[in-house]
Amino acid sequence: MKIILIIGILLLVLGIGLVGYSSYEYSLYRAGLSSLPVEDIDFVLGLGLLSILVSIVIMLILFLMDFIMNKIRKTPEKSFASRIRAMCANVINNVTNTVTKYLSKSAVKTNRDGKVVIKRTFVGNLSFVLLCLGFVVSGLLIMQLNDDTLATIIGIITIVFFGGGGLMVMIIGIRKPIAIISDKGITIPHGWGEHFAAWENIVKIEVVEQIMGYTKQEYIGIYVFDRRKIARAGKISQAITKKATGWKHPPALIINLSFSFLNVEYIAGVLQELHDKYKNA
Repeated sequence: MKIILIIGILLLVLGIGLVGYSSYEYSLYRAGLSSLPVEDIDFVLGLGLLSILVSIVIMLILFLMDFIMNKIRKTPEKSFASRIRAMCANVINNVTNTVTKYLSKSAVKTNRDGKVVIKRTFVGNLSFVLLCLGFVVSGLLIMQLNDDTLATIIGIITIVFFGGGGLMVMIIGIRKPIAIISDKGITIPHGWGEHFAAWENIVKIEVVEQIMGYTKQEYIGIYVFDRRKIARAGKISQAITKKATGWKHPPALIINLSFSFLNVEYIAGVLQELHDKYKNA
């Protein structure tokens, strides 16, 4: 919710800026001093008004959601509406857990070296590719429907960011396994490098939650005795994690299962079982 609110505020600021800029260019155009044609000025004005309109809609939706959630919280627990809501939530959670647990079991495999490898699912990779493809198509449509310079720039940025950038993320990140477990410890690939935590340095492995408005994001947190034994997991990293998540005691390493369609509790349980097995061996 906070992220959506920030996006709404940024769109509002952007819209006001574009409207102000177009008004300034109109005054220069009337004086014969503007270097932009009137069509581009009209496009900037329309884009600014659209940004303001979208931001207002976002604000109204957030206000309505907040109003509804407050009403739901005040609804008596034994009322018919609360029971229907709880029943629907349970059905959705059960279906989601069943699907993600099935995918999670197929994602945990042992390779020829005897190491347990946890990989991302095909469904998760496909969802990420489709998301990037959707933005690329949007960029192409912006360029096709508008011949203006600004529309072309926006379209190119969208295509490069979600097309080229999304492809790079897929090649570097998604193709790598989520974790590699051996009798020595856990290896977590990231970007061009990797983190390694030895079993004797790991205190516990558990699911941690980041609350964002009415939504929550779950991660697998790895807590250790000594952060100094893990590269780039010291005080600076801890301070950044605290600021971004609001956690008082953040884990040394975090496994993010976004776009993986894996069950966080199941994967955390597998890692904890392996931790207990190898640490006591």
